[in-house]
Amino acid sequence: MSNPFESIVELYTESVKKADAVGLAEVYKQATAMVFDALRAECDFDITITDVEYLDGYFIFGRGTNSVVHFHIKETPGWKYGIWWEPVSKSEDVSDEAYEEYHTDRLHCDIFAQYEEEIDKFKPSASMICEKFDLYFTSPTANRLWAFASDIKFIHDEPYLAFYREMHYTDFNREYVSRAKAKAYFERKP
Repeated sequence: MSNPFESIVELYTESVKKADAVGLAEVYKQATAMVFDALRAECDFDITITDVEYLDGYFIFGRGTNSVVHFHIKETPGWKYGIWWEPVSKSEDVSDEAYEEYHTDRLHCDIFAQYEEEIDKFKPSASMICEKFDLYFTSPTANRLWAFASDIKFIHDEPYLAFYREMHYTDFNREYVSRAKAKAYFERKP
């Protein structure tokens, strides 16, 4: 009888190998450096990016070397950040020639954050704070990250409200939550 986990490990390993065959591992690292530079430029206070980890997948899904990045920002204690990279998919209305140009010119990026102690699934679809965009290597990156930089500022300036928003998926444009209520909720957390 074989170990059932062996087939999962094999599937994961094969997925990473297939993704790595595209040759984007170093490109993902360069793109991550561009995102970090853009975040530093867009935030209106100095941020210190720490604990950077380059990974090759999530859970049982191999995505390719350096395609998943985890990090912290010193100025927002308790929060963990992530980036998921992937090549831009070829749509049916794009010729193979045009796709090759797109493929080497841009990547798709999901950048997200979660309060670390409360993480269940650390992925973009499980994150209230998440931005998705295509990073073009031939154009400035900072303007694509202004919204995420605003989220970092909100986490920094309003940590209790940011926590409340993350836990309840609250849209503060539609629901009022006082700072006192958010702080009380944070202090009650298990």
